[in-house]
Amino acid sequence: MLGSIAADGRMAPGEPARRTDSVLLVVILLVSAWLRLASLSYSHFQGDEVKALYPPDAPFPAFLLAQRKAPLQFLVTRASHAVSGGFDEGRTRLPFALASLLAVLVLYRLVLCEFGRFPALLSAALLGGCGLLVAFARTVQYQSFLVLFVLLTAWLALDWLRRGRSSALYLAALAYGLALLTHYDALVFAPALGLIAWLGYRHHAAARRPLLRAAAIAGGLAALFYVPFVLQPEFRSVRLYLQARVAAGNGLAPFGAVADLLALYLPPGWLLVALPLLVIGLVRVLRRPRHAAGVVVGVWFLTSFAFYLLLGGDPRSHVYACFPPGLILIALGIDALIGQVRPLAAAGAVRAATWLLLAAAAAATHWMLVDHRIEHPWAAKTLLGYRLPNLAEREMEGVFGFPYRRGLEQVGALFAAGVLRGSYASNERDVVTDFYFQAPRAATPDYYVYVHRPLSLQRGLPADIAATYQRRRVIEVAGAPAIEIYAAPSR
Repeated sequence: MLGSIAADGRMAPGEPARRTDSVLLVVILLVSAWLRLASLSYSHFQGDEVKALYPPDAPFPAFLLAQRKAPLQFLVTRASHAVSGGFDEGRTRLPFALASLLAVLVLYRLVLCEFGRFPALLSAALLGGCGLLVAFARTVQYQSFLVLFVLLTAWLALDWLRRGRSSALYLAALAYGLALLTHYDALVFAPALGLIAWLGYRHHAAARRPLLRAAAIAGGLAALFYVPFVLQPEFRSVRLYLQARVAAGNGLAPFGAVADLLALYLPPGWLLVALPLLVIGLVRVLRRPRHAAGVVVGVWFLTSFAFYLLLGGDPRSHVYACFPPGLILIALGIDALIGQVRPLAAAGAVRAATWLLLAAAAAATHWMLVDHRIEHPWAAKTLLGYRLPNLAEREMEGVFGFPYRRGLEQVGALFAAGVLRGSYASNERDVVTDFYFQAPRAATPDYYVYVHRPLSLQRGLPADIAATYQRRRVIEVAGAPAIEIYAAPSR
């Protein structure tokens, strides 16, 4: 019977919740909310966050068609601007943080229905405290919405597979259409979704017509954007960009770069513990081919992993697409190991230790991504005496979502008030300084704005600036120099 049993037959999906389980879920959601919402407005917009802002005077749909990415994140920021009247960092990030928080609950429901309550709680805790996904939740970027929509698609499609409700299938199609309108990364879920459709076609009588309708819903929704997007002459530049990203690596080359990047986001030792558990979970689901949901999760992870890490390319943080199925498999691996512990009292002690480790991992995520007394990874920071990997010692691309405040808005206020008049140059990324300064840039500027520990990772004052310009002002953040403003000799 396809999809009709929970993993290992323990804790069937319909079993009533125990009081302790309900308390654990509430605690998981509260911790997840804290990690996503605490100090959300502290950091400046970082790089691609500025690119995701939909200016209120930009033409529709020309602005959307001119971007390299799907439209949903831009529509969200436009709606945020309409509600709040501006692009405040905290309010603009709020929808993305809430989408990530909702994804924790959806993952819990998905795993609860297919594998049982304990794996569901573990999966929710793993997603809630995962540093990489917390970082995305704290930025104006599409990833949180994509994770939410793909998880909704998986939950609803598997519900259709198990119970045969056409309404669930149509809602899954709607969710997948929205995922496609969020980013191309949604395509890596297509093989798993195709597997669900094939299993359902074989398992349910008269499934052909509902499947065709569902395909029309998802395809029609995506076509609203992608047909004009692909047909426009400017699409060639998008295609060349994507081809360059895919061709940037090959074979095993991306593994080292991805491991180094993840070390910035995940607590020390996280990967060393998680990877064996993931393998155990993967073996567990693949050894039970009659449990359809397990096979779907296994295929989902393997296709995502193969696309981003084995088929070439420069994935960087796009490996986040592997995390939702990967975290489910880790939870199943933990559940399998605890299921082997005897007697039951010892198993209870191991469960308690597991929750303590997950709590410690969440605390480490808070220390790395939310606490900003020392801004990891721009400066060296320690965790229980361990020196965390940082950008002060090693440069790395694709870094985002960490605490970052330099007083950029104060420079913009000086330009707006006329204290600074003329052009500028800076060692910080152009897209960021253009947003905050609202002043013209120039190769030979009136002012040079030197930012300490910049997103650009360009450190050191240019020689010609140091030789001829005079330092006029220092802006401090938390009592430490953050920006130095140098004026040209004519000023």
